[in-house]
Amino acid sequence: MIESDSMAYSDKVTVLRALANVIKRARITSRVTVIAKAKVPIIKFVTTYGRLNVDISINQGNGVVAGKIVNGFLHDMRGCGLALRSLVIIAKAFLNQRGMNEVYTGGLGSYSIVCLAVSFLQMHPKIRRGEIDAENNLGVLVMEFFELYGCYFNYEEVGISVRKGGSYFSKRQRGWYDSLKKNLLSIEDPTDPCEFCFSLSNILTLLILHCQQMIFPKGLTESGEFGRLWQERMEL
Repeated sequence: MIESDSMAYSDKVTVLRALANVIKRARITSRVTVIAKAKVPIIKFVTTYGRLNVDISINQGNGVVAGKIVNGFLHDMRGCGLALRSLVIIAKAFLNQRGMNEVYTGGLGSYSIVCLAVSFLQMHPKIRRGEIDAENNLGVLVMEFFELYGCYFNYEEVGISVRKGGSYFSKRQRGWYDSLKKNLLSIEDPTDPCEFCFSLSNILTLLILHCQQMIFPKGLTESGEFGRLWQERMEL
């Protein structure tokens, strides 16, 4: 994120296009994509050396705030820091392999993945009761992460909040229920509880199908103890 008083009075898309040309002339990369119609216009590129993925926006302080929030979760979720990192990395790799990791193409972005992983750890019945050590059960937690969001989560009625230790809420009571799009994933923006953070439909359906096909053989998705515990948590 670039902060600039002089750029604040210019059209962001024009500035980003000019910046993209400068980056290419400097041979930092050979190809820059300008995402002009996104809610937050950005440029994206992969560096020539190191093959690093870079996103740049102009005067968007909410990105800095989001970074601080993520670091806060890593610091405050004692005993779950490694589990959180592992879940996020695996989920990002899973989505990247299927072309589902870019918000501007209808995918699931990094911030939303972090929120899903944080919520999963916050609301996990056995972690909340202190029955398992998250750091020593990473494999099980990865499977259960995909099982929750691929099989059991009630997307139609339930939204996710990661504030104040985590909770679920009724989408109808918040006024976030959409009868025409019943399977939207709704995550409360941690910086503003009155705002949506993310909403997905087709990409969510594909994710569920991939999760079921990759993780669970036929017949294994029937609700057992794990599913029952999560369904009890989502009874609002």
